[in-house]
Amino acid sequence: MASKFSGVLSSIVKDASKVKTAIIKAVAELDNVVLPDVEKYEPAIAQVANELVPGSGSAVDIAVSWAEDCCAALDKGGTAVEANLTNSGLDIAAIQALKSLIPTLKAAAATKPAAAATSATAALASSKT
Repeated sequence: MASKFSGVLSSIVKDASKVKTAIIKAVAELDNVVLPDVEKYEPAIAQVANELVPGSGSAVDIAVSWAEDCCAALDKGGTAVEANLTNSGLDIAAIQALKSLIPTLKAAAATKPAAAATSATAALASSKT
């Protein structure tokens, strides 16, 4: 089910990602930053990207939170939740994509509880590309 908002959030996120990549590249060229050291700049880079592409940070946070909640509901409620999401108009392919993330999210949570959020976020982000 397409709406007037179809593609808007993904476009915002892509634009913000381009801004972040450009900033990271510039920082690396100026400071000879090694990749792990770039992580210390990430909060500032995200803030700048959000200023240049308003709403991008919130869009990502909301999308990740919503996807995690849907995965948890699908895992716990199974076909009943799937039917409710379908009846509410959520695209079947989107539901299947969420369901396919459940094993990855469970594995990330089981292996490193402290890093589970990072792994889950990475899994969700990689599913969008």
